Amino acid sequence: KKYAKLLLEPNYGRLIAPVNSQSDYWLKQTYKIYDSDAQILWSASDVGAWSVQFQPDVTQETCQGIWCPAFNGFKKPKL
Repeated sequence: KKYAKLLLEPNYGRLIAPVNSQSDYWLKQTYKIYDSDAQILWSASDVGAWSVQFQPDVTQETCQGIWCPAFNGFKKPKL
């Protein structure tokens, strides 16, 4: 919201942003469109048949989901 107020052109500026749906769960997100007053003009958790999801960093121990080492065969290099 603060970036919408700070950076957008008054009256015409728009910002589309993926926003975390929960503060402690970063895989599921909602798309929101903000105006220059940081008002939400539109939001969607699902776009058509697709959920809005962020692809995690597969190199991290906290990785969850089908992209992660248990499913994709990624192995961290040994130093």
